[in-house]
Amino acid sequence: MRMRGLDLLACVLGTVINAQELVPEVGGPAGRYKAAVDALGKQKSEVVAKAAQSYVSVLDGIEKSATAKGDVDLIAAVVKEREAAVAGTLEEDLPAALSKARLSGTRKALQKNVEKIGEEYVRKRKQADAEYLRALAGLQAKAVPGSDLAKQVAAEKAAVLAGGSSGNGGNGESKGKKVSRGKNAVVNGDFEKIGADGKLEGWNWYTSTVFTLGTEKGNKFVCFDSKPENVDGTSGLQMISQKIEIPKGAERVYILAQIRTVNVVSRGKDKSPGIMIVVLDQKGKKQYRPAFWQGKNGSWKEIKSEGPLPLDAVSAEIAVLNGYCPGRIDFDDIEVTFK
Repeated sequence: MRMRGLDLLACVLGTVINAQELVPEVGGPAGRYKAAVDALGKQKSEVVAKAAQSYVSVLDGIEKSATAKGDVDLIAAVVKEREAAVAGTLEEDLPAALSKARLSGTRKALQKNVEKIGEEYVRKRKQADAEYLRALAGLQAKAVPGSDLAKQVAAEKAAVLAGGSSGNGGNGESKGKKVSRGKNAVVNGDFEKIGADGKLEGWNWYTSTVFTLGTEKGNKFVCFDSKPENVDGTSGLQMISQKIEIPKGAERVYILAQIRTVNVVSRGKDKSPGIMIVVLDQKGKKQYRPAFWQGKNGSWKEIKSEGPLPLDAVSAEIAVLNGYCPGRIDFDDIEVTFK
C-alpha cells in the first residue's frame, strides 16, 4: 500500500505544535526525578553490557570463523545477536541461524542475569518514583484547584503511577500499565491483528518501507531495522500510517506509544524516531504534533505528547516513523485519544 509522498514529508519536516512547558514549581522536582531516572537507566545499561561480556566473547569467535568462510548470513545473525545482548534485549529463543551447542548455556545464564539486573532496576526506580510522588503531594496541597500547577501535578502523578513519566512528560524505562484517556482512535495500535492476506490491518505504508513484526512472549510489535544510506549517515524514511477520526467537539489530542531502540542516534527533533499526528482544519491548514524519542538505547520507553486541536479540525493522520535514523527501532501500543 502506498501513501501520498507530500503528506509523509510534511509529517517529518513540518512545523510542530509547541508542547506545554512545566511550571517552575513542578519543573524543579521533575528535573531532579528525570536526572535520577536517567542515572538509573545508564547504570542498568552499563551493568547489562558488562554481564554480556562472556556471551559476546563467544559470539566474537563465531563471527571470526564466519568471516574467514565468507558466511555473510551468519555474520549478520551474530551482529544482531551481539547488539541485543549488550542492550539486554535478547529474544526469548536463540535465532535459528546460531548454534545452540555453542551458545545455549552461556545465553541462558546471561538471560537470568539480565532478569536479576532488571529486578534491581525496578526496585531502585520505585524508590525514585516514591520520592517524586512525595514532592508532588507537597505541591498538590498548595495548588489552587484548576490552576496550571494543579493540572500538571495531577498529570505527573498519573504518569508516574502508570510507569511512564520521566520528569519532563517524556520517556519512562518500563513498558508498564498505561492510564487510559478514553477510546483509542488508532486501529490495531498494538499490531496484533494480521489480515488473511498476511498484511497488518489498519495501516498503510510506502512501497519502499520495510518493517517486520517482532514477537516477545506472544506480544507483537513493529520493527524498523535500517542501515545508513546517505553521506550524512542517515537512512531512508521508513514509515507506516493511518487516517483517524476526530470526535465532534474534541478540543485536545493525546499521543502515547512504546518505543525501543538499538544502536540508534537521534539527529535532532526532525530526524528522530517517533510518532507524528497531522491535523487538518477546514481551510486545509495543517498542524503537527510529535512524540519523538530522545532517550537511550536498550529498553522499552514510553513517549507521549498532548496539545490543543484547531477549533475547526476535520481530519487527522497518525504516522509511525524511523526519522531517517539507522538502527533497530521497535514500536508498540500506539494510542491517540481526544477530549
